[in-house]
Amino acid sequence: MSAKKIGLFTPLKSPDAKNAIADELLSGNTVSELKALLDANSNIECLSELDPREAVIDVGDTCLSDLDLFFWYYLPHYDSTSFEFQVLQILSEQTIVIPNPHGLLRAMDKLSAHTILRKAGIPTPEFSLFPASDIAYATKLLKKWSSLLLKPTLGKFGHGILKVDSESTMRDAIAYAPRLVRSPSIYSQSDLKIMIYRNG
Repeated sequence: MSAKKIGLFTPLKSPDAKNAIADELLSGNTVSELKALLDANSNIECLSELDPREAVIDVGDTCLSDLDLFFWYYLPHYDSTSFEFQVLQILSEQTIVIPNPHGLLRAMDKLSAHTILRKAGIPTPEFSLFPASDIAYATKLLKKWSSLLLKPTLGKFGHGILKVDSESTMRDAIAYAPRLVRSPSIYSQSDLKIMIYRNG
């Protein structure tokens, strides 16, 4: 039986970095243990340092789509149109990719995640999606709910979440929102969508 090929991209996290501010998530010890476990199995050929950000679907001499499994673990730009996510999504159509980029994007997208959870009967807070340019709508919800949480639709580790309990804070938050979202697909305030939650 031929060995299964497993590709890895697990850049090492600096011991001084916090998860919320570092792209790398795994410690050197964790990565070393993972590689040792894979290397100990004679039925597995482990190929490491296959960075999807540098892929041309071929990474060096390794064709990613020939892998039996590809494991990656770092914080990418959560944008389905980014090069790295396109590589990961295309690769996931050819082989097993962990974590699955389609599932990860659904989980990171607040609207998709809440819609899926509600459909499954799991309680979620009341929420609304609105374009950042529609301050009148957000103000109307503030009057109705009295206190709100603003969140970018794509986000992680609580970045960009703001509690709002006044119209002036609402206007300032929405004006500042594009700077909180580091996404190449957000070019102007009119491109930005914000999730709004009832607080309480």
